[in-house]
Formats: sequence, structure tokens, C-alpha cells
Amino acid sequence: MTELKLKINLTAGRPFSIVEADWPEIAEADGFAGEHECQASEVWRLCVRQHADGRAIVYGDRDRGNGGMPISYHGSTGGVLLSAAADIAAAITDVAAGIGIPDSCACECIAALPAEEI
Repeated sequence: MTELKLKINLTAGRPFSIVEADWPEIAEADGFAGEHECQASEVWRLCVRQHADGRAIVYGDRDRGNGGMPISYHGSTGGVLLSAAADIAAAITDVAAGIGIPDSCACECIAALPAEEI
């Protein structure tokens, strides 16, 4: 059986690939520019995956939607690999800002994180 791999682009580094089953998704948020998603000029997505050892990956992308963009348009991608003790919420905010994803999407992704027991 072939393991499903996922290629992730980092903001400041070369891309890497992971085995999806080893890095389950723990939070996700997406959105679009426009009134209707099917007519959106841009779409965006943020995702957080976490390994059993505590490391996390925060990544996202912004690309053209079905509504069309100028031919010169280029989307953007970015992400960070975090140590087990890193601040995931801060990384979500940084990745979103770095690739031009609205703050509201970053807030939604942070809110989707598993609750922390205190």
C-alpha cells in the first residue's frame, strides 16, 4: 500500500513532503473574495497539522478563484515547521499575514484549534 504524501511549501525554505497519516489535520479555515464562492476572484486556505511528537506545521495558500483574475496574477503559498513548544496561534497569524490571507481567516483557524486544558 502506498502512503499518501503531501508537499508543503515553506515561507523561507525549500518545500518538504510528509506522510499525511503521520501528520493529522488539527485545524483548518478557508475563505474567498466576493459575494458567492462560485464567483470568487480569490480563494484562500490555512491548515495546521500536528505530529504525535508535538511538532506542528502551519501552512496556507492564496490562489485565483473561479471568478477570474488578471493573467499576470500569481497566488502565494507559505508555511512554517514548529517545534513541540512553539506558539501555533502566533504562527497562524504570521503565515496568514505573509501570504495575504485576511485576519478573519486566521482568527477562524485559531478558533478551530483543539482547546487547551488549564
